Amino acid sequence: MTRFGRRTSAGTVWVWAASALIGLGTMTCLAEEGKATPAGDAKNAQGATRRSVKCKGLAMDKSCDFGRSFITFVTPGGRNNARIQVEARCAVVDRKTGQREDYYLVASCKGEDTYGKGPLFLEPSYDFCMIYSTRDFRIIRVHGNAQRDNETVDEIAKRFETAHFNIKLVAAEVLADNKAVVAATLANRVLNGRVTFVDPSKRYEATIEFPIKTMNVNANTVMYQVDTGPILVPNWNAEKARWVERFDLAFVAYNKPDDAHFVIQTPTPVVDGDAKGPKVSHYSRTMRQDAKCCVVALGDGG
Repeated sequence: MTRFGRRTSAGTVWVWAASALIGLGTMTCLAEEGKATPAGDAKNAQGATRRSVKCKGLAMDKSCDFGRSFITFVTPGGRNNARIQVEARCAVVDRKTGQREDYYLVASCKGEDTYGKGPLFLEPSYDFCMIYSTRDFRIIRVHGNAQRDNETVDEIAKRFETAHFNIKLVAAEVLADNKAVVAATLANRVLNGRVTFVDPSKRYEATIEFPIKTMNVNANTVMYQVDTGPILVPNWNAEKARWVERFDLAFVAYNKPDDAHFVIQTPTPVVDGDAKGPKVSHYSRTMRQDAKCCVVALGDGG
């Protein structure tokens, strides 16, 4: 296990990882020469042609073991160590400069009175989640009424005493085709998903990695469909100062290697068609994206 630190005026942000780079490893479906591998065709039982996942050149890889990956923030004076499991991560690469930054979404909890005597949940309570880079954080608070939703964005070192990134990377196999995806699913292997796409200007490339919590497969037609979340999706139109503010929360679905579908959390009218009435933040805005999509099976070892 390797530890990295970035010292700031307010402390040190520590990062642990199972390899020398904090990142997604080789996160796109690439051929050995570094080009996208064309998808092969597979016939299903009804005779219709289905495109099958092809991710040649990546037989073994490193992938995040999300069940054992955590980010812990420490409040001033060490009054609280909040260890929260990582839900998803996204690597953004500036294709012009080669610069890369990783962003992490951690699991949500509810507004609470930490170490209180009770009641322990705030009234009204709210959904609380965070997005991290190694420098910045963003707290997202979602209430029952979207008008009450609010966020906090700042540098980690200005708000917390420290933050620990314990990102567990393990050996993984990029599944070569639909048959392998179906077999791995029915064998109850731990699966991750990867989706890579570029922004409209083609300057930035984002690769999202996430645990596949819901997977549909049909062994007769050799088909699969990922449906899982929440994940981070870059909002290329966001005009925000910090990159942690340029993400939406979403669920993702895909069943072929070049086509991803997202449903994004956004303020949604409680009454259909009543745009001026009360709203609640809900996964309601859909988006389709040309992308490179893979399914990855994690190894059994630590």
